[in-house]
Amino acid sequence: MADRAPAHGPYLLGFPGSRVVLGATREDAGYDARVTVSGLTEILAAGLELAPGLATASVEETRAGLRPVYAPDGAAERPLIGWAGPGVVVATGLSAYGLTAGPFAGLLAAELAAGDTPSIDIAPYDLV
Repeated sequence: MADRAPAHGPYLLGFPGSRVVLGATREDAGYDARVTVSGLTEILAAGLELAPGLATASVEETRAGLRPVYAPDGAAERPLIGWAGPGVVVATGLSAYGLTAGPFAGLLAAELAAGDTPSIDIAPYDLV
């Protein structure tokens, strides 16, 4: 389905144990988080162009999810990390960078929640 095709991608991300995640960085599917045969076929075909050696690999799992982004009117997308209210810390809006930047965003949120100074200046990611 052309209207569900990845806007950028696919991407390959390696994990220990020779595991690989193959996916699309963004798919304009609204709030539809289903794995479709058409979408899966498209991702697999594009992935095999990048890494033909995966042709004999096993598919162990398929997933689809929503990638939250935040883009105030006219602004570029950016993550949000900070206090959302008393006792509520958020780390969201990582979009296509969630798999790679998520652990660090989680660390920053944990530092905030623990009352520590975050490892980096989080002002650019403030909720304001």
